[in-house]
Amino acid sequence: MNEIGTTDGLVYILSKNNEAKYVLKIDHPQQIGLTEQFLKTYQHIHLLPKILYTDPEKAFILYSYLTGTTHNNRGLKINWLTHLVKDLFNH
Repeated sequence: MNEIGTTDGLVYILSKNNEAKYVLKIDHPQQIGLTEQFLKTYQHIHLLPKILYTDPEKAFILYSYLTGTTHNNRGLKINWLTHLVKDLFNH
């Protein structure tokens, strides 16, 4: 399990056999609610993780892990921005 800090909450990467499988996000109920709402609204878009479980009290959310990084080696900006527009923003 790897811990990654967010603004106020925590994000844990849960692994099985040394392979990342799930993300456990612990945060304020409002933030968990917004995360859940966003992921449910756009659940049909393959670029986003799938919700596996949301705590009824909104203390945490568990969703599928997506391989990749968001901060380095993204390639050409035109390519990933085009990908975001076509596969995320247009929906």
